[in-house]
Amino acid sequence: MRFLFTLLLLLPLAACQTDQTGLPEAAPTFEQVGDAVDRNGAVPVAAVLSEPDSYVGQRVTIEGEATEVCTNMGCWAVMRTELADGTPGHIRLNVPKDAEGAYLWTLPTDLAGERIVVSGYLDQAVLSEADARHLAEDAGEDPNAITGDTYELHLTMSGATLEDRPATPVADAPTS
Repeated sequence: MRFLFTLLLLLPLAACQTDQTGLPEAAPTFEQVGDAVDRNGAVPVAAVLSEPDSYVGQRVTIEGEATEVCTNMGCWAVMRTELADGTPGHIRLNVPKDAEGAYLWTLPTDLAGERIVVSGYLDQAVLSEADARHLAEDAGEDPNAITGDTYELHLTMSGATLEDRPATPVADAPTS
C-alpha cells in the first residue's frame, strides 16, 4: 500500500519533466540577413538617439522595432521611437551595395512592426528633399509633405537579425 501511495505522489512529478536527456535547451535561432549579428551588447535605438555623438562614426549594434521598410525592394528600413523628452526620433537603416550598385541582400518587404537587431556603421547624413520624397513614396507616404533637406542618422547595415522570424531551415546537402 505504501508503494502505491508513493507511486501516486511521484507520478505527477514525472509527467511534468519534459527533458529526459538532461541537456540544456537550444537557444532560439532567428532569421539572419547579411553578416551574422552578435545580439549581446546591442544598444536600444532610444539610447543611440539620445546620445548620437557617442555613436556616430562607429560600428554599433542596435536593437528595436522596424517601423517602416521599403515596400518595393526591402533596401532600407527605419527604426522610430519616442525619446525620454517626448520627441520622436529615427535611424534609417540602409542595405549595402556592391561595386556595381546592386544590393548585397535585402530585407523582407513586410518587416514593419517587427523587432530587429542590426549591426553596421552609423553616420549622420544630409537627406536631400528629392531623396526624402523618394523614400516617403517608397514608404507609402505623401511625398509632397516633404519640404527641404533634412539631417538624419544612417546605419549602413552589415547584417540584421529578424527577431520575430524563426530561422528558415536549410535542407541537408545530398551526399554522394
